[in-house]
Amino acid sequence: MLTIRVFLSSPGDVAEERRLAVDTMRALEDSPLLRDRVNLQVVAWDDPAAGAPLDARETPQASVNRWAGRPADCDLTLVILWSRLGTPLPASLRRADGSRFASGTVWEVEDAIAANRPVFIYRRTEKPRIELDDPAFDAKRAQYDALRRWFDSLRDADGAWRSGVNEYANPAQFQELLRTHLEAFISSRLAPDRPPAPGETAAAGPAAPAVPARQAASIAPASLPRVRPRWQVPAAIGGLLVAGALTWAWRSGGGPAAPPPGAISAAPEGPFAPAPEASTTEHAGATPATGSLPQVRLAGPAEAKFTAIREATYTVLALTPEAGTSDHWRLRVSVRLATGAHSGGMNFWDSSFRLLVDGVPRAPVSTLNELVESGAAKDGELVFNLPWALRTLTLRIVHYAETTELPFAVSGARTPQPVSLPAGPRRVKLDGPAELEFPRLPHAAYTILAVGTEARRPGIFGLRIRIRMQVLEGFGGNFWGSQFRLLVDGIPREPDTAPNKLVGAGAAEDGDITFEVPDGARQLTLRVIHTAELTADVPLKLEPVK
Repeated sequence: MLTIRVFLSSPGDVAEERRLAVDTMRALEDSPLLRDRVNLQVVAWDDPAAGAPLDARETPQASVNRWAGRPADCDLTLVILWSRLGTPLPASLRRADGSRFASGTVWEVEDAIAANRPVFIYRRTEKPRIELDDPAFDAKRAQYDALRRWFDSLRDADGAWRSGVNEYANPAQFQELLRTHLEAFISSRLAPDRPPAPGETAAAGPAAPAVPARQAASIAPASLPRVRPRWQVPAAIGGLLVAGALTWAWRSGGGPAAPPPGAISAAPEGPFAPAPEASTTEHAGATPATGSLPQVRLAGPAEAKFTAIREATYTVLALTPEAGTSDHWRLRVSVRLATGAHSGGMNFWDSSFRLLVDGVPRAPVSTLNELVESGAAKDGELVFNLPWALRTLTLRIVHYAETTELPFAVSGARTPQPVSLPAGPRRVKLDGPAELEFPRLPHAAYTILAVGTEARRPGIFGLRIRIRMQVLEGFGGNFWGSQFRLLVDGIPREPDTAPNKLVGAGAAEDGDITFEVPDGARQLTLRVIHTAELTADVPLKLEPVK
């Protein structure tokens, strides 16, 4: 397993970004592509799990260096700045030329640069607010002025950046930007044919170059490395991403499949024309009531334009219904991504698209994973599994921090009915909330759709619970049996069947969890375990045996 040590540097005014940075790294570790392959060790003075003890005999910066590690010892340093540059260091800590460091953050940047380690600097562009009657007004204004002077030192006389600085407007944009940069950095480290990173040799691994102390201490901030644009990552990275996407699709229960007899073999005439008659014949597994496919067309614009981050235009080219099974039919959506002339290129992948089925976001079951360079366009296809009974469809497109929805019009679908499960040998119903929301790791909601029972064997009946997991924010999460326990008269029981899925960011998945219950049980409670620290209990009402 590859271990990457990441030094997290920032003053105290970007606490939200620091939390998001840690959450992002933890989510990347647990992603299908990187799980069991990469260990991201966060080095931060405020890490509750491995924080640096502050020794009263020395400065806080010295304690951080001693116990947590210094940027020169890490593989990557992340610097996050907004309104403060940080606390000035004591006079005893100076550069080799005798000048003082403006703050601990500045020292950390220069320490990483002196060791020739990568440094990614992030600057929040939103203007900080300072109340005129704030007792700390002068101190806050002085910090902001110091920060601006330091950033000015990273520019040429004409105002152009000499060093790579990644600007963002708010914490949400920061998280998206950081995720993109970390994926590219990690992928480059995983590439088998990559050249040694600055400051490392192929034989011995990372090692600080032999630089005289005076020379190292005087390296200018202008030598900060630029972040490599995502589209310039070597072709090997694309293979890794494709492998991850294939794993995601497989574990989500879908993926491209050969069309069954009667499926559409060619696109209909015109971009949104109904499917040809040959494609609406009865398909394998269909009930007599579903002899023809529903028809789908646009009910609004075909284009979605984005300009805030990396200019791009997404265009829906065609909507093609396809045969499926007795449980679902398929909708194939042809999409074009055209990038702006100065966008730097971007990913064209399935995680940018969600289809809202009666308001519930569903991820594609197909794999789309392309790189589109600046001023270019590529076409791609998305495939969604849809229930035979539905009312509305809307395509949601997520482009960095921007979101647009394109409504579709559906005809020929059955009317949805309330979700229900058989009553079985015993009657069980909810005696608590049907929806549980957890705010972190990732931000997700669990909805109990239905509860039913089924006959098993003498003395035992089965309890079946249909649950929907929806990831509201974050990079996706697991949906599997270890998240659920049934307390039978206070004793926790594990499920005998459960889903084993990955729920993508901004998507939802439904699944059935079943338990075996003794006939003599008196009290049942469903326990949902989102994480070890975040759990919730939902009581169930079990009618007595008559």
